[in-house]
Amino acid sequence: MSLYSPLFGAYDSVEKVAGEGDNAMEVIEVNYDTDSMDDFIVPDAPCDLGRQLQQCQPAGHAEAMGRISGTPHGKEKSAEQMDAIVAICRQRGDMLVVMRTGGGKSMLWEIPPLIGFEGISIVVCPFKILLDEQYERCDAAGVRSHNYSISKVVPENVQNIFVQVEHVGSDAFVQLLASPMGQRIKRIFVDELHDVAHGHPKRRPRWDVLARQFSALSAKIILMTATCPPLAVPHFLKPFDMRPKDVLTIRGPTDRPEIGLHAIRVLPTLQNVPLHQIVRALHDRLEQHERMLVFFNTKREAEMFAKASGSAVFHSDLWEAGNTKAYNLDRWDSGDTKVMACTTAFTQGINRPHVRFVVVFEPDLGLLVTMQMVGRAGRDGVESHAFLVGTSTTMPYAVKGIGAYQCNFLTVQLMLTNQCRVYTSMKYLNRVGMPYECKDHPSRVPCDNCDPFGMIHKSACAASKITTGPIQKLWAPLATEAAAPSLLTPGHGAKVRAVPAFARRQTRRTELPTGATCRHTA
Repeated sequence: MSLYSPLFGAYDSVEKVAGEGDNAMEVIEVNYDTDSMDDFIVPDAPCDLGRQLQQCQPAGHAEAMGRISGTPHGKEKSAEQMDAIVAICRQRGDMLVVMRTGGGKSMLWEIPPLIGFEGISIVVCPFKILLDEQYERCDAAGVRSHNYSISKVVPENVQNIFVQVEHVGSDAFVQLLASPMGQRIKRIFVDELHDVAHGHPKRRPRWDVLARQFSALSAKIILMTATCPPLAVPHFLKPFDMRPKDVLTIRGPTDRPEIGLHAIRVLPTLQNVPLHQIVRALHDRLEQHERMLVFFNTKREAEMFAKASGSAVFHSDLWEAGNTKAYNLDRWDSGDTKVMACTTAFTQGINRPHVRFVVVFEPDLGLLVTMQMVGRAGRDGVESHAFLVGTSTTMPYAVKGIGAYQCNFLTVQLMLTNQCRVYTSMKYLNRVGMPYECKDHPSRVPCDNCDPFGMIHKSACAASKITTGPIQKLWAPLATEAAAPSLLTPGHGAKVRAVPAFARRQTRRTELPTGATCRHTA
């Protein structure tokens, strides 16, 4: 099996790797003959995805790119995005697409109808807020879309149907699949695939129903996520009755080069004073439009922090008048407080572009969930920072096997390693050949191990040493922007780092990760 792209040349044949028989995995390896790692995917001259799509559909591509991007020439965000679009348009079968947060996965279901491909696409998203945003964006691009959570009456001329996991098992949806309209379903996009393994326990049986329903159809299934370690692929595919050797996998690096990773160990205190001090120190560096998230493992912890600090709070059980999720989001968005204390509920489809700091307190929910929290930062591509703050003094035992990625042992390794934290996280989440250290790319925002004397890290560490004293409220906006120095530079108004160019191009390899371990410090 081979693919071709006019921009990047011929793809190598898809190879079987990672074991024998059912455990063999198909991946695409792209050769870049003349391009360096420092180049952008998109050259300065206009280069639209229509050139790639000409191989699939000769007409309408320029208009489609313009509708989606809002510019005369739509441009791909990464090689992985372009690979996936070409493969979908060539109907290459079931696929697994792993792309970093903000990598442009939505274009995968927007392109086919806009360039004239027949058939209906179903787009599944487990999070209603995100699903509504996806529907509105797709509809605005000119795709005839339908939000099934709003109305169960689907128009005959529909092109994309947006559904939640809960909808698929309903009698009405089963009847839709069995109707003549159901026979026109050609593509099924399942977004946020990691929710299968890490979502709410009550939603897991519904995922099983969804997988059974869609696996029985002849439509191509495209599974998408930002976090799926290579060793976890069989686990993620199992509910859909898929095997790695039967799935075309397109995988890009998951690193977010605009986010600096930090880890701080603090002394446990009754009121978590060191945590409050860290948050206050970071809060005072925020500019007027910038925001901050503090993640907790439980609703009770988030509420206690919010009550003590005056910050907003967000979790799945906010319903009382004057303290709903909408009320707290409005407080946070409006700037009444720049800090949101939250649980993993905030990772379920809520994205804001100007989150500069993310603090994860006592990260104990596994590496994938932790990195989903970290990924809330820097959505606008501007330098941001994520802090893992822990009080634990012992490491959990290691769990071996395919489910090891779920264990918080890997998160503890990320916290305790004296190696580059970027390399340590990428080692588990990416294929061999993709992980790199901060020092390999000077334009990347360094982690604290690679830049222990960085201004942001030093100020947070100094604050963490304070174990007594009053907890200051965080609801009052800063008096003037001058009172809040620029987050990332010594002088207010100085230039901040944008997304490093090297992050726009990565060479994908066919090797699987080895069992290499990282070093620890006591």
